[in-house]
Amino acid sequence: MAKPKTACLDDIVKPSGSTFSFDIDELSVLSCLAQSNEYVASILTDLSKVDSEDILELSLCLEHHVSSSLLSGSGFHRPPEDAGIEIFFQTEEQKTLLEKYNEECNKYLLAPVAAVQRCLEGGLVADKEIRLNLKNYGLDSLGIYLISQVMTGPPVVPITHLDLSNSTLEYIGCVALTEWLQQTSSLTHLNLSGCPLGKKGAEILYDGIEISQSLTNLNLSKCQLSDSGGALVVKAITYNENCKAVDISFNSLAHLTVAEIMILFKENRTLDSLNLKWNEFIIEHETIIPLFKALRLNENLKDLNLSWNGISGKGFARFMLRAVKAHPTLQKLDLSNNRISQLQLKSIIKLIKISSSLQELYLGGNIWSGADLFDLIKSVTGEVTLKLLDLGEFTWIPQSAYILAKQIIESKPDLKIIFKGQILPNPPDPVDFKAIIIDRAKYLAMAPKKKKLKRDMGHFMINAMDAEKTHYRKESFEDLLKKFKAKLDSDLVGHLGGEFTEKIRLAKKRTGKRIALKELAKAYLDRHPTERPPPPPPKKKRGKKGKKGKKTK
Repeated sequence: MAKPKTACLDDIVKPSGSTFSFDIDELSVLSCLAQSNEYVASILTDLSKVDSEDILELSLCLEHHVSSSLLSGSGFHRPPEDAGIEIFFQTEEQKTLLEKYNEECNKYLLAPVAAVQRCLEGGLVADKEIRLNLKNYGLDSLGIYLISQVMTGPPVVPITHLDLSNSTLEYIGCVALTEWLQQTSSLTHLNLSGCPLGKKGAEILYDGIEISQSLTNLNLSKCQLSDSGGALVVKAITYNENCKAVDISFNSLAHLTVAEIMILFKENRTLDSLNLKWNEFIIEHETIIPLFKALRLNENLKDLNLSWNGISGKGFARFMLRAVKAHPTLQKLDLSNNRISQLQLKSIIKLIKISSSLQELYLGGNIWSGADLFDLIKSVTGEVTLKLLDLGEFTWIPQSAYILAKQIIESKPDLKIIFKGQILPNPPDPVDFKAIIIDRAKYLAMAPKKKKLKRDMGHFMINAMDAEKTHYRKESFEDLLKKFKAKLDSDLVGHLGGEFTEKIRLAKKRTGKRIALKELAKAYLDRHPTERPPPPPPKKKRGKKGKKGKKTK
């Protein structure tokens, strides 16, 4: 039976005359030996430089150092007495998460985010809320991808609150977030408001939202989801057994999303709050009526926001009344800034009176008259569960409604009614057209920038009071103003004459209309008292000049 080969150098280094010969298997063993240990590689390098006569002596030295060592698949082990054994067995020091993050940022030429660095410097503390606020940082997909790779470890950083609002998420960023949601068991609050996800982003995040076992609060407001994207998000939430609060406002949602919300209300048993603010629930029979029909099948929702949706119509109020009446847990309903009017008033008043759970009702910004507001305030006079009735922070209510609201608040300290203030009786001041045109005449006469062109109409009126003539024709009145050189437009002159025109008796038993200039002057001076102008200084007489420029007497 053939003896198996060993890894001793006696079998590898063999004298054959004056030269050395190596088999192929022996060369491969030597190469593996050299690659696995720098110490052996250095010896073999020195061996190639030595003359053939000294090979035998060197082979004995090699045998003394390494013949007792075994060559295994894991590498070559030095003898215990070797001084470098600690260096050989020393493993590479593991990098911290902060070092990994900085290295990745440098690799892709990105500036590290200070908030992420502070979070990684703090260390991993069990049973502690770790909030990572990256709001308004404007992170792109690559920056979010690097953060997610570091946070998901190993080791995993137990982030509980992640705020990425107003970031520029694209495909790779959504993929990274989906993986983060699938891997983490600590993330409870995720805020992506203001990120342009679109329908494609909703498709990518679908799996992460549906599978997540920790997510309780999700904010996808202003994410440009569109109706189809919103339907995907609602579908993902339907079968998530942990999510409690969802905000999908400002996303142009319509009937496709409402169809999924109907399934959500029926199947989900954990959702407490749903924000549908500022969407497109305008077509009554496709959106708002099916939504309230489905709400009757739900038993856990506490907060529903339907403001700024253009809700109107005769039919929806009846279905809303049935849904809220039958709902055992709904505490807050926001219907503000819609098109609700007197047509739905009767149902809303009945809703306030018969609801057994509703505590906050928001109705501001709708089409209410003063009588409607009075009836709404009157509806809370009896025994109701309502704690807050919001009529709008910019709504002015009539004085009768204000007095009633004060009485109700005094008798019910727990009840709060929100409005701007009361409308007091404030009749408009009578319009005095004569005063208006007098003020206009005074202003225009003094309007020119050059001093020599300015005229004080008070001086003109003083002269008119001193004159013996009291009534003037229209043409004569205009000539007087031209002589005074006041810069008045023709329309104003006509109004001045027209407002102070009287019917007087003329010669030969005739009557006619004339401008009562003294009455005009009196009205002007009563409104703008003016002192009499000083007399002009006498003009100095100047002598004539002679031929040589000398003055003559």
